[in-house]
Amino acid sequence: MQLAVEEWGDVKILRVLEAKLTYPVLTPFFTEVRQQVAAGTRKLLIDLREVSYIDSASIGCLMDIHRLLQEKAGTVKLSGLQPRLATMIAMTGVDKIIDLFREEADALAVFGVGEANAIPGREQVLSRVPKSTAGAGSALVVRTGIAIDASPAAVWAVLTTLRFIGEWDDLPDEHSGESLVLGSELRWKRMDGAYTTLTVTGFELRRRLRLSLYGSSWELPRASYDVAYTYSLADRDGGTLLSIEIGDFASLPHGRDFYEASLEFGKTASRRIKDLAEGLGKDGRSP
Repeated sequence: MQLAVEEWGDVKILRVLEAKLTYPVLTPFFTEVRQQVAAGTRKLLIDLREVSYIDSASIGCLMDIHRLLQEKAGTVKLSGLQPRLATMIAMTGVDKIIDLFREEADALAVFGVGEANAIPGREQVLSRVPKSTAGAGSALVVRTGIAIDASPAAVWAVLTTLRFIGEWDDLPDEHSGESLVLGSELRWKRMDGAYTTLTVTGFELRRRLRLSLYGSSWELPRASYDVAYTYSLADRDGGTLLSIEIGDFASLPHGRDFYEASLEFGKTASRRIKDLAEGLGKDGRSP
């Protein structure tokens, strides 16, 4: 695993130089942190600028690091998070326990070092971003599309079969069944006891799949929100035109963060769905 350690005053900065922070690299990652703490580090900043994906095991590891430093009267903070990564972490509730920062300078300022400390108002903790000011008509909806050289049956299989979904999106640690059907629910448990769900609320075979998003910590009842991931398929000259619509996030407290994360998700997920579908046979089965 590629890591770099820098020192800024009494703050140690641990830079993760990997695109993915996942289970296979956690041992060297945690070993480095433990060595730094054993050497006297009490203020640790983990720089995640290069990281585009993190799994549940790594989120658990971050909590272990938090507890390790807390036992030593120390603190850990995270900086440089890409929008989707920040959203993934927020969905678990970790942002209520570990401060997340967009900029490294802002994290250093809160630690009490660096030039940013002398500039009022520089602190930008992601978990304290004010509620969205988008008003009526200011929709926050991501729309993207991609042409796929595969049949709607193949694309549908990639969209609804759990083993394929795990290749282009994140699945909760606990899930059942092999494929999505109308009413299926995926539930992510948060550290604080809350949860986030995706529920299949639209299911038109090989034409349209809609998964409605809801968080138990949201202010209003589930029925008050219309936030969903919608995948629409159209036959196009023997192939498929896949359209993806994600939102509307305008009604959410951190709607802008969800929107920005979904911009990247829409691009990466559509490309991965295309690759997977084109690797299947015309009937949607592995050749």
